[in-house]
Parts: sequence; structure tokens; C-alpha cells
Amino acid sequence: KKGSQDPFLMTVLNICVKEVYIKTFYNLVKTQEERTGCRMPTPVERYCVHLLAERVERANIIPDPSFAEKYLRMFSNPNVTEIKTFADDCLFFTSLVPEYGTRRGLSIRYYADLGITSYHYCSDATNDYVFKQVGDCFYELQKFLESTIKNRPITDLFNNNL
Repeated sequence: KKGSQDPFLMTVLNICVKEVYIKTFYNLVKTQEERTGCRMPTPVERYCVHLLAERVERANIIPDPSFAEKYLRMFSNPNVTEIKTFADDCLFFTSLVPEYGTRRGLSIRYYADLGITSYHYCSDATNDYVFKQVGDCFYELQKFLESTIKNRPITDLFNNNL
């Protein structure tokens, strides 16, 4: 039938595309690790690669409602999946557009604190140590991912104030 798509074929295609994203970001992260000398623990590295691969097709990275409204709403009725997604949004957002908040009078630290608290909540709720590791090294990961995404020397980024 004209215009119809085979669901199985679309599923296979989506899996292949995601695998390409994962391989691409893995290579990008590895290249950046070699270039900077910064090494991430393997579970954190995998987490960051998947974070980048999952976010590549998302056009809207700024949550609606605002970060603060979303944070308060989430913790009034906690859902680990939603909180993890929010924490990932904070990490991705601060890595991709750290200047966004500054133009609105908010520091990266504000968004980072929301993300760190969310990752630690997920760690406590699931007993998954990777969330604790990501939360504990949020600032380092943010700078590493920013340098990876923007292809800038990581030392230049650490000279900027949080």
C-alpha cells in the first residue's frame, strides 16, 4: 500500500540509527579523552555516550515548564525515570548551552545543583552506583562534554567560572 511503512523495518532502522549514534559518540568521547588526557570510569563513559546518543534527535532541550518548576513538580510525586531524564537534561543542557542561564542571571551551578540532586536521588532510589558517580563528578563531566561537543580545549573551559 502506498505510503504505509512496515513496522518491523522501521524498528530495525531505528535500532541501526541508534547504533550509529552510539558508535559515533563513543569515538568522539574516546578521541576527546585521548586529546585531553581525562579518563572517565567505564560505566560513566558508557552513560555519557548513551546520553549523547539519546539526545541527538531531540530538538527541544529547554524544559517547559522551567527547570525549577519541573524540579519542584517532580519531587512532589517522585518517579525515578522522570527524575533521571531531568538530571540528564541538566547535564546535557549545561554542556551544550552553558551560557543560556547566565543570560538570565542564573549560573551553571544552579542547573548543576538541580542535576546533582536528581542523580543522587536516583542512586538512592535504585541503588545504582553509576548515578552517584555521575552526580559526584557532574562539573567535570559537564566541562568534558562541553569540550567534546564544542571541540574546545578542556583547559580553556576550566578557566571559566562556574
